[in-house]
Amino acid sequence: MHTIKKRFAFLFLLSFILLLKFASSTNNQEFAYVSKVIDGDTIKLKNGETIRYIGINAPERDEYLYEEAKLFNKKLVEHKEVLLKFDIQLYDDYGRKLAYVFTKDNKFVNAELIRNGFAYLYPHPFETSFFNELLKAQRTAITNNAGIFKNILKETAPYYLGSKKGLRFHRPSCKHASQIYKKNRILFKSKKEAFWNGYAPCKTCNP
Repeated sequence: MHTIKKRFAFLFLLSFILLLKFASSTNNQEFAYVSKVIDGDTIKLKNGETIRYIGINAPERDEYLYEEAKLFNKKLVEHKEVLLKFDIQLYDDYGRKLAYVFTKDNKFVNAELIRNGFAYLYPHPFETSFFNELLKAQRTAITNNAGIFKNILKETAPYYLGSKKGLRFHRPSCKHASQIYKKNRILFKSKKEAFWNGYAPCKTCNP
């Protein structure tokens, strides 16, 4: 646990330096009107922009609880004004704007999706503003065995590997796991332990 705390301290320091470097290039927040909910973690604004929720991953089409996650998101934000808050990186690789989303009655939509089991925490080093709040929501969902956590905590390997300098966990056989320096390796005995500590599953080996 001590090494995990040191890892997050390192990531926080790195992100703070990046924040100082890029803060002047982006506005911190803005109000916007949601014209359409695309899925559990993506929306379309009235001005035509596509917003991808920061720090979470909701089920894709044909995955468990996809429709339920989309519907939950709709009830929260569709045809409503929301407050968008931004972090260090403003756009993803697909040109979508990245944001933390809040309703007018101050519900934190990203966290609500996780807390109710319609998404899991999927952090990057540049996403730091609400990491602790999102992790708290995830721990609540895990404790309550909510939604997708009934499925994604099923074991697929005898143990899993993560890095002190990363935010993903892998099957032992994953090529990315083999690239982790021994001094940086973190062993998780279960998926629950990995998710509990804020790690997300590798997209390559899909543990």
